[in-house]
This record gives sequence, C-alpha cells and structure tokens, in this order.
Amino acid sequence: WLDAVGTRSRYFVGSIDQNAMHVVAAAMYGSILMAPVSDIDNCDYFLLVGTNPAVSAWNWLETVPGGWRRALARQSQGAQIVVVDPLRTESAQKADRHLAVRPGQDWALLLAMVKVILDEGLEHTEDCTELATGVSELRDLVAQADLDDLARRCDVDRYQIESVARDLAAAPRAMVVTRTGVSLHLAGTVAEWLGHVLNVITG
Repeated sequence: WLDAVGTRSRYFVGSIDQNAMHVVAAAMYGSILMAPVSDIDNCDYFLLVGTNPAVSAWNWLETVPGGWRRALARQSQGAQIVVVDPLRTESAQKADRHLAVRPGQDWALLLAMVKVILDEGLEHTEDCTELATGVSELRDLVAQADLDDLARRCDVDRYQIESVARDLAAAPRAMVVTRTGVSLHLAGTVAEWLGHVLNVITG
C-alpha cells in the first residue's frame, strides 16, 4: 500500500519509542541497532529510566527474556533497583527507590548525576580512557552545569541526586537503562545519550 501511494516514508512503532536510542547508537557505536544488552543476572545496581519492565518484561527485541523476573531475583539477593519515572508505575512499586522526575526533564537528572560523579572523582578513569573519546569535552560540559538548577528542573531533591549518583558509581556492577519514556519527549536524544555516558564513566 505504501508503494502504491508513492511514498518513501516508512513508519513502525520504533518511530515513536526508539528513535532517540537509534540516533545515540549510531553516534556512539557506529550502528543504529547497536544497543547494549542488559546483563541482569550479574547486576548489583539498576537505574531504570522511563521504563516499566514489570509490564514490558524487559524483553526489547527478545534480548532479555523474563528480564523483570530476573531483576527481582537479583534484588532478593541484595541488588538495588531505582526507578526514574513521573508516575509510580508497577516497577516503581517494587523498586528500592523511586525518583518521581518532572515529565520531560530526566535529562536534567542524568546530567546532574554525571556532574556529581565527575566533580567528586568517582568515575572509572581507566575505563573511560579505554572505552570512549571526548571525555575532556564531557568534563567541560558538566563544569558549566549548576547542580541546584538541574535539581529544580527535574524536581528531584539535590540530596537524592547526589545519593543515587554516588551509589551508582560505587556499585561493583551497575547499569543505567533508558527506554520508551525517555524517547518520547523533546530532549529524549540528550537524555538517552546521558544514560549511556553514565554507563561508560562508571565502567
């Protein structure tokens, strides 16, 4: 039908909920489909941003079957689950901590966390050097950011931001996962990128 009407445009559900991820994947990893697969069974600290895996089952492209059940199993063994979402979702109800970020402002929370980690020297310097270029430019970017301003923008208390950032950096094995809720707003690409930045700078 699309060919018959003469359009070159194509649409699928990913056009809404994954475009930011594809842009970031292409810029950071060289392919729009290069999405890191979550190693749930060995994670000590989950930071879940804009996702509700209690409903979605963490099953993006069938890469992590039964993911939420497995994350809860890790939680029962001592792993921490932090959910960032404006709503108290089903996942947030099971989380150790829920950050009710202002809609569309999760980028401010993530940038604030990057700032805390870099300002306090909590990054894994060797991993940064091996895994990424542009770390010095990143430091320049966060040096210009104001933590109190970012806390006001995302409507999350500065103390909470600092606490979560320090816990993420200190965890032996942690992950930041950004999903549909991040991609659906105007700053989604920036927020998606910052989620990947947090994974890189914390090793």
